[in-house]
Order: sequence, then C-alpha cells, then structure tokens
Amino acid sequence: MSRKPKPPSLLRRFRRLFSFKRHYRRRLNRRYIVEGMQLLNDVLADSPLAGRYFLCGGALLSCIRNGCVNADDPDVDFYVRAEDTPRLLASLPSLERAGFQRWYRFVNNGGEVTEWSLKRGTVKFEFFRLFPHADRLRYYCYTSSEQGLLELPEMELGTLAWLDRQWLKPANHDAYLAAEYGDWKVPWPDYCWTVDSPAVVAMEPWQGTWEWESEIPPLISVTPFRRRMAA
Repeated sequence: MSRKPKPPSLLRRFRRLFSFKRHYRRRLNRRYIVEGMQLLNDVLADSPLAGRYFLCGGALLSCIRNGCVNADDPDVDFYVRAEDTPRLLASLPSLERAGFQRWYRFVNNGGEVTEWSLKRGTVKFEFFRLFPHADRLRYYCYTSSEQGLLELPEMELGTLAWLDRQWLKPANHDAYLAAEYGDWKVPWPDYCWTVDSPAVVAMEPWQGTWEWESEIPPLISVTPFRRRMAA
C-alpha cells in the first residue's frame, strides 16, 4: 500500500512563493524596460536631443554581453555632453507628456547639475552629463554620502540596432566598457562602482542635493542611491 505524499513544508512553500514573485517581477521589469526604452527613443527622435544622447552603462553592457535587457537592474543610463544640456532640458517636457515622471536631479559639490533621472513604471531612465577635461570626459556619480568623479577616454559614436530601434553608443564599445568596468566580459555579481570601476578618479564627501529644482521627489521605499551599473 503506497503512502500519501507529504505536503510541502512551510519552508518549501515559502521558497516556491519567493521564486514565483521574483520570476514575475523580472518579467514585469523586462516588459517595462523594453516598452520604456522604445517610447523614449520615439519621443526623443522628434526632439532637440535627437542624435545627441547615447546609450551607456549597464544597459549597454547587458546588450553587448547578453543580448538582452537586464531585468534585475531596471535602470537605463544615457550620456549627454555638457554642451547639449539645453537640448536635454528642452526635450524634458515631451518626455513628461509621454508619461516619464521627474524623479531626481543630482547636483555636485560645485553646484552643477550633473544627472537627471526620470521614472516610468518600475524603470529609471538617467541622463549623465559629460564634461570635457583635456582629451578626456568626466562625469559624476553618487552614494548617499559620497560624490564620485569618474573619467573616460574621448569616444566617437556608432549606431546599434536593438529592441526594434536605432541607438547611438560608443563606436568602440569594447574600449568603453573596459574603461568603465575593467574585465566586463566576465559577470561580476558583487560589482560596486565606488571600489571596482577603473573610471573612478576621486571620491569625496557629498554636500550637494538630489532634489529636482524646487520640487521634492515623492517619498518612496527605495533609496535613490544604488550600486550603479551592476556588472
């Protein structure tokens, strides 16, 4: 006489539920990332910023290395050269009308705005301002208490066909990713830009702000500071 199978233990049930929730969240993030990137591309194609921003960071890394978006990192980064800042600001109303919400605006210790962050669904879309420095390019990134100055080589741009859209990216993406991450071809789950990125020039206490002009971002349970561009 066969025995009845034992019902799953409480721990096993919890693990199954956790696995299901994680799988569902990743599917949702993947959908929001793809839809958001496509919409952003369409909106900016008919804006003053058209042809003046380019893909970088974790989104580009995931595309080149894995051929897909990173559903575990719902954060899409772009670079904008400092001289194109007026074009970015003139394009923000079009993005807002399309459903992108103002999120954060990071200001460095010198009082310069260095990063604009928008949100749509669960995904952040961030524009980092590139400042020329001799034959290099510099930008800023932040933790909750520190300001990081990062430096990259000057780069020409090329095109990338991805997600049924055309994107600009560093023409030599191998060199760019190496400058940003080091050995980018090998996954690095514990990557933390403050200590692992070869692009970091200096870290110092941060006394700037992350408020968007006079508007205080809505209270959320997730901090705006993160391990940027997980490798």
